Amino acid sequence: MIKQPETITLKIGTLVLNYQTKQVSRDNQELTLQPIPWQILSILMQAHPRVVSRTELCDQIWGDDHTDSDALRSHLYQLRKIVDKPFTHPLIKTMHGIGFCLATTDTAIQ
Repeated sequence: MIKQPETITLKIGTLVLNYQTKQVSRDNQELTLQPIPWQILSILMQAHPRVVSRTELCDQIWGDDHTDSDALRSHLYQLRKIVDKPFTHPLIKTMHGIGFCLATTDTAIQ
């Protein structure tokens, strides 16, 4: 469902996603993600610095078989637990009423 970017590796700050190996790392620490959180991260990294709406995430992940919002919320929670919690600065930002984005600093969100 998600389109693969032309580059094999995407990097935002110290967060690196490799499409060929399906590996993710942050601060040179390898992170293990389940398939849906991996897709969410991929979508957010491809869109960076744009905000991705909840609807757009659901469309790209589940297509016409939309799930309830609790499933997306649960997958975002899992993603944050791995990508943000162990580190000093969170990268996944919620833009209330708009959607989600990745930001390396608070000033990156406009």
